[in-house]
Amino acid sequence: ISDRMEPLPLAAPITEVETGSHSWKAYLTFLKGDSRLPEFMAMHMVDDIQIMYYDSEIGHCVTKQDWMETVNKEVSNYWNTQGDALRDRQKNLKFMVKALMNESNQSSGVHTFQNLYGCTLNDDDTTTGFWNSGYDGDDFSNFDTRGMTLSPGQGKSRMVEKFCSVDQKNVPHTKVYLEQECIEWLRNFLRYGKQKLERKVRPKVVVYDRLASESNSIVLTCLATGFYPRAIDVSWVRDGETQMDSAATEGILPNEDETYQIRKRLEIGSEDKHNYTCRVEHSSTELPQIVAWAPSPGLKDGILVPVLVVSVLVLVLVLLLSVTGFVVWKKKKPGIKESGYNQAQQNESGDSSSNTSS
Repeated sequence: ISDRMEPLPLAAPITEVETGSHSWKAYLTFLKGDSRLPEFMAMHMVDDIQIMYYDSEIGHCVTKQDWMETVNKEVSNYWNTQGDALRDRQKNLKFMVKALMNESNQSSGVHTFQNLYGCTLNDDDTTTGFWNSGYDGDDFSNFDTRGMTLSPGQGKSRMVEKFCSVDQKNVPHTKVYLEQECIEWLRNFLRYGKQKLERKVRPKVVVYDRLASESNSIVLTCLATGFYPRAIDVSWVRDGETQMDSAATEGILPNEDETYQIRKRLEIGSEDKHNYTCRVEHSSTELPQIVAWAPSPGLKDGILVPVLVVSVLVLVLVLLLSVTGFVVWKKKKPGIKESGYNQAQQNESGDSSSNTSS
């Protein structure tokens, strides 16, 4: 926080944007040691969409969205200003990491210092700012814009107090940067990239089932994918009335095409006769999508066909082993191959004696 932050240059007058939560985030990483990666890397995101990349080897900002070129044209020297600010940030973090290594008696190895900061424009037009940092994978400090205080990570009080003390002059600037300047730029980014950032893509919803691996039950899965924006509500409903709170999920995950996906799983007994539907609510549709679960062909009266298939395979294997055993036994039975071999020997002996007598 005590490091100098370059304020973003203000752009054209701000226009209204559609409602919904939006955020701008900056991810900064400094690496010390032989990591075979650039010493310093930075990435800017708007609503989880990358808009800019910078690293110390490239030495300049690289746009990741076509509409960001418009930003660069309308705002004089935007990329140059950002590049200068990031180069200064790299110097500050280099000093920080060196000091932390000395304080921790670390002389070798790979060490990292990371920053995540930015702002959020909420649905109700309120704003929040955030600034978090970490060292070697652990929380280092968090800045509270409301209380204007810096909270150290667990076990980091002494280091934060020594290296990250916030002077009173910089605290107001940090608060203004995160809650005002950052928000103004976020609104402008939403205006410049409105076609992409505020597009609405309807989710595709699929429901399927499978046998639970360790119990006599069935796992129902509702997959909603390909949707944008990120906010979505997916739930399992029983008999059209009861929402099932026991459904499990890994959360909303990104797709490669900058859309999102989410899976909700519900485990039910194999004898369960209730009707289950997946309900999906998203801003791209006026009404929720409701997809009913229909037991797959492999499900009948709670008995899964795969179990029958396995039973048949086991029976076939037993038959094959029985046939193989019989063939082996037949080959080894006395008086078959051995008697034929003895008769051949006798014939050879007779021929030999006949030749000798002649």
